[in-house]
Amino acid sequence: MNYGVMVSRDSFVFTRYGVVSINQLPPDSSVLGVEGIGKSTQFERVAIVGEEKATIGIRLITQATDSILMPQTRIFSERVYEAGNLSSINEIEFHNPLKTSGFNPGLNEEVVDLQPRSAYVIGLMRNIVHSSSKCLAFLIRDASDSEYISHIKQSVTNLADKVNAKIRIEINEGKLGHLWIVFKGKAVREMQRAVSEISPGRACIDLSPELLREFVAGMLDAYVSNPFYGGDPVITFSIEDSVPKRFLQNALSFYNSRIFETSCITSYAPKFLESMVFVGEEIPTRNPIWSNLSESSEGPRLFSRVRGWLDIETSPANLIFEKEGFSPIVDGLYTYPSVLSD
Repeated sequence: MNYGVMVSRDSFVFTRYGVVSINQLPPDSSVLGVEGIGKSTQFERVAIVGEEKATIGIRLITQATDSILMPQTRIFSERVYEAGNLSSINEIEFHNPLKTSGFNPGLNEEVVDLQPRSAYVIGLMRNIVHSSSKCLAFLIRDASDSEYISHIKQSVTNLADKVNAKIRIEINEGKLGHLWIVFKGKAVREMQRAVSEISPGRACIDLSPELLREFVAGMLDAYVSNPFYGGDPVITFSIEDSVPKRFLQNALSFYNSRIFETSCITSYAPKFLESMVFVGEEIPTRNPIWSNLSESSEGPRLFSRVRGWLDIETSPANLIFEKEGFSPIVDGLYTYPSVLSD
């Protein structure tokens, strides 16, 4: 008898090699989950079955992350709910590990050949705000320190030289500490390919442990900003940034960091993902803004408040396993198994 859960192919799961999307989960992979209702995590071998036929799923927005769910998926919280009925509750329980073991990114035997500085810059340039055949622009939300800006200029130039892209580089300082990285010229597509080849969905498979840390650090520096309401730095996302937000949520869990708090008044407002991250130690960020993190007097929250949900097009799949009580962790959520085949 096979047990399993209906999942979206756009969702992320925890593996021994990092955070991987369902679409890119290799055959005979083991994913992280819990036994029954216990919180002691373990890895279990799974298989993916199902046609890639588009259907309507649910985008669930909470304090901790964005999740892409199928309406039939059942989720652990204080009770078991079908995803289609989550609008009736206010809080969702997320995976909140004390410590994750066996984390070994770089699933491919031949990992991408990059220098740490290049991996950092590619992570930094995940936030593309304009793309055309002759112009490519990236936004860094908070970069006001002169030494940090100089470091960015040098690192971006080194990456362009490594790619051998004959382009003009402009780095412009905007209002509120924003920094714009702009590439212009006929070779812009070469630079865009170099950046897009290392996507959040492929990073854990293609990058070695050291390069993955640099990539995650670059993403954190790209999205971090000082909150207008005061307090610790926050990671700010727009409505289009569901994938990088969910990737960072899951990646930070692997680096034993806590998602602490977010603010999202409506499902269409910018999301603020705040994490008590020990940056500079496990994750080598460069932006001095992270040095302003304060110690939290509150313990880790087990439940995350629901901020919104909306319909979204996605493709379903069955995540199948053999253990009756096993509950895989998908997009940080405890998913409840059901019998999928005899």
